[in-house]
Amino acid sequence: MSCTVGATVRVSLPPSAASRRKKAELRTATICVCDTESDQVEVLLEKGPGLLGGGNAGRRSIVSGGDEEEDLEVVVPARDVSGLLDFELAQTQDWDTSAEDEKVNVNIGASVRRAQKQAAELARLRDFRAARSRLVRAVFALASDKVEYLSNNSIHLKMSVGLTAVVCSCVYSDEGLMAPVEGPGMVSSIETSDGTAEIMVEGIADDLIVTTASLVPVASDKPSALALCKVLIDLTRYALQQEPPALAHAAESGSIAAFLAQCLMQDSLACRLEDPPGWEKPSGFIAEAEQNRFDALMLLTRSQVLQCRFKAASGNLRAAIELRPGDSKAREMVGIIKSRHKYEEAQNRALAKSVSRWVGQAMRKNEEIQQQQQQQQIGQGQEQQDEEQEPESLIGWVKNKFLG
Repeated sequence: MSCTVGATVRVSLPPSAASRRKKAELRTATICVCDTESDQVEVLLEKGPGLLGGGNAGRRSIVSGGDEEEDLEVVVPARDVSGLLDFELAQTQDWDTSAEDEKVNVNIGASVRRAQKQAAELARLRDFRAARSRLVRAVFALASDKVEYLSNNSIHLKMSVGLTAVVCSCVYSDEGLMAPVEGPGMVSSIETSDGTAEIMVEGIADDLIVTTASLVPVASDKPSALALCKVLIDLTRYALQQEPPALAHAAESGSIAAFLAQCLMQDSLACRLEDPPGWEKPSGFIAEAEQNRFDALMLLTRSQVLQCRFKAASGNLRAAIELRPGDSKAREMVGIIKSRHKYEEAQNRALAKSVSRWVGQAMRKNEEIQQQQQQQQIGQGQEQQDEEQEPESLIGWVKNKFLG
């Protein structure tokens, strides 16, 4: 393809030396420099989407690597540069605009399914960040009709009173990176001056006062919530497949998917979500929600295994097995956790032995140096004493020999 500065393209990046994978990963990028003599192209890699909290409004992640990406320019051979897919070149999507008010199109379901299909196609190309970007738009489209169309085929959700949301913040704990979820509830007020909001949650007497960055919009009705679970599960899967894995994003989307699925499984919680007018719960609705919770728990287990947080991984896996006792993948994961745990323990023991051996050698070397220094000091003291005694001994010998 022709090289044009400013063009958006896709580049193939070889796996790094530290990568767990051997296959190349593709990234969307913008061409900065075309060097026709060396047949090299300098590009600026596009970042993956941000966390969902706060409507994806620039909220920074609390972890490094795939979760908090910096601007990165790389030089690649021209042969590793390819064009975007046809649907990426389209200016708008069905949900992006309407002729009058630039609001979401009523046919959300078809648009979301199309976005999932497009994301899967991008994932097959191994451009997982582009796949995630596609799904983030689907999350917001399912969550609210208050969607603004922005440039570059992106959409942004404006946080507003009346929005249905959950409270979710990524935190570190002894169990690794976690994303506890509370809600769902309705946003009752927003204070833009200090970035806080109040949210009404059923079963809690007083409104919760939270930061807007911890609010993640979710669907307000049951069928849309079920569709949202599936999108969040795909979002979690692609976050774990990219290099390096986006662990904070996986914790956030996976935890919300598991939580919403549990809400849909239990009537006491599902009453927080509306039934659309004329909607009747399908016969397989609960089973589908149960499968979604199982899938989300398995992905959260995988995320915690990647962090070597085996206790937390075992807890999520145990909850998944309770849902699907005979599932072969869950049973296989039990073996993976045990083997990884043993491997990490063996590595830690080997490291401890190596450190202990090194410390022992260093201490013995230090003792030898100290002994050498003491011997040198003793030797120097003896030589000085001999020098001081030598004149007296010589005079005494002369007196005894010749004057005695």
